Amino acid sequence: MFEGIISSLTETIWHLFIFVALSTMFVYIASKYKKVVSFLTTEKHSNIQKAAAAVVLSFVLMITIFYSTSLNDFRLSTADIIAMVSSIIAGPVVGLFATAVGAISRFLIGGSDATGAALSIIVSGLVGAYLWRIGYKIKTITYEKITNIMLIAGVLAVVHTSILIPILSSDFFNTLSQSVMPLISLMLINIFGIGIILLLCKDIIDSEMFKERLEAEAERWKNVAEALQKYKEAKAKPTPSRKK
Repeated sequence: MFEGIISSLTETIWHLFIFVALSTMFVYIASKYKKVVSFLTTEKHSNIQKAAAAVVLSFVLMITIFYSTSLNDFRLSTADIIAMVSSIIAGPVVGLFATAVGAISRFLIGGSDATGAALSIIVSGLVGAYLWRIGYKIKTITYEKITNIMLIAGVLAVVHTSILIPILSSDFFNTLSQSVMPLISLMLINIFGIGIILLLCKDIIDSEMFKERLEAEAERWKNVAEALQKYKEAKAKPTPSRKK
């Protein structure tokens, strides 16, 4: 029993480590492109930007699904949190499009948990769209909101492994009894995974906003210096004497 728990946790921590490494590398590379930074720091996006974001997020979702790990006949991946965070980053239209692509991909892969897992991705995407609607947008994300999202992601792990998959399986009680370890693993993946993604995005946004404030401050002091220089030059000019 304890060996199984340790083995499961070790595998989960390893996957989290890989996820953190890849996420950090991806966000670091993305942060070097002004268009990506501009997309994160603006609320209104053009149709081209939305289309590009939809393609990228759908691709990321499919990759996470295809390279998932199996535990007690449950396929575990970061698909739920990618579906949820897609709407928070790019808005509900883009997020729900990526969610639909991810759900279809997961269903087509098959397995005993295919229907439940696909439905879980849809639920996560809808939750992300709702969060966006009530103000959980990436540009104005705060640490308090990130904490709330992490807790919601943990709840979604329970919905995924202990509700949807057992209900939609052919043997409810047997599937439910096997969901304990997948639940622990998926909760860790969901909670820490979505927290890492949002914190990395927030770091990019905060850095860009700090840069903009510095540039604005530098421009302001430059204008002050120019005004002072003009004042000195005007004062140094001799005033013309009046004729008597």
